[in-house]
Amino acid sequence: MTESHVKPKITSECLFDHTLTEYIDILKLIPIPKYFREDAGHYITCGITIARDPETSYLNSGVYRIQVIDKDKLAIMADVKSDLRRIILKGSQTNTNIQVAIAIGVRPEILHSSSMRAAYGLSEFDIAGGLIETPVILTQGLTVDVDIPYDSEIVIEGEIDPTINVEEGPFTEYGFIASRSSNSYLIKIKAIRFRDAPVYHSLVVSSMEMTALLIPTGVTEIMQSKKLVSQITPCVKDIWALPGIPSAGMAVSIDKTNDAQPRDIMMALFSRSPQLKRIVVVDSDINIYDPTEVQWAIDTRVGKEEDIFLTSGSGSIPDTARIGDFTLKIGFDATKKKGRFTNFNRSTFENINLEGILKDIKN
Repeated sequence: MTESHVKPKITSECLFDHTLTEYIDILKLIPIPKYFREDAGHYITCGITIARDPETSYLNSGVYRIQVIDKDKLAIMADVKSDLRRIILKGSQTNTNIQVAIAIGVRPEILHSSSMRAAYGLSEFDIAGGLIETPVILTQGLTVDVDIPYDSEIVIEGEIDPTINVEEGPFTEYGFIASRSSNSYLIKIKAIRFRDAPVYHSLVVSSMEMTALLIPTGVTEIMQSKKLVSQITPCVKDIWALPGIPSAGMAVSIDKTNDAQPRDIMMALFSRSPQLKRIVVVDSDINIYDPTEVQWAIDTRVGKEEDIFLTSGSGSIPDTARIGDFTLKIGFDATKKKGRFTNFNRSTFENINLEGILKDIKN
C-alpha cells in the first residue's frame, strides 16, 4: 500500500432505483429484525451513519445501534466519546439540526473503516480508500447535505434535532447482555432510497465463538493503547485482545526492567478505557496471541497478593456488574519476579534423534 489514506471521488450517479419521501413506514420497506426478546424493538445493526461537522464540513462515518420507534422515526445511541455526539453538540451550540444518512449494504472496507476509532477530522472514507488503494465513490444525498456510498443497497436520510431526546433500549450487546435504556437522539426520516431487490445487511452475535470475529475491529483501539503505554515505558513489546467480550480483556507483553512497570501499565490502560476490565501483563517469552500461554503465565507466575491489582473505574454500557457508573477492574502481573522460587520457565523439547536411539537399541 503506497499511502494509508485516499480521498474519495464524488459522482452524480447512483444505483438507487426507488425513492420514497412521503408516507414512510420503515418496517414495511426494510426487513429490520428484533433479535432478542429483551430488546426494546427492531434494530438496525449494520448500517453506517454519516454526518457532517457543521463548522468544518468534515464527513464522519460510524456504526451505531439504531432503534425503530415509529414509522418514520429512529433513535440512535451516540455515546459521550463518539464523533457523532461531538457533531450533534456542535449543532446544539448553533441551534443547527444535524443531517444524517444511514447506509446499509456497503462494501466491507467502508464498514470496517467506519467501525474504527479514527482521529477526529480524518474521514473514514479516506481510510477505506487507503485499504483498497483506490478512492471510494460517493454521491450526494437527495434530501440531506451528506455524501453517501453511491453503490449502497439502502440509504435512510434524516435529520437530528439536538434539543430532542428519546428513550432507546434496552438492546442486547455483543456480550449477550441487554444493556439498560439510554437517553438518545431522535432521527426524523426524510427519505428512503434503495435498489431493486436490495440486500439487507444485518449483524448479530449469536454465540460466544462469534465474538472472536469482532477482535479485528478493535485493532485501532489496540494500537492506540500500545502508543499510550509506550510513552510510559519503552519495555512494551506488544498488546493483544483476550478471549471473552470484545474490548474487556487485554494481554501485554513486556521486557521488564523493574517490578513497577506492570502496575504502571495497568493503571494507564484502565484509566483510558471504560470497556477494559482485565489485563494480564506477561514476559516476552509468552505468546500473547495464544490464550493458553497467557493462562499458563497466570497459573505459574502469579503467586502472591501483590501480583493482583484491583481497582474501580468507569464501566461500559453492557457491563451489568457496574455499581452506578463504576465497575471492578482486575490486573494480573504474570511476569517473573526476582527472588521467587516459582520463577518457572517453560521446559523445551530436546531434539530427539529417534533413528539414532533405535539404532543404539538394536546394537
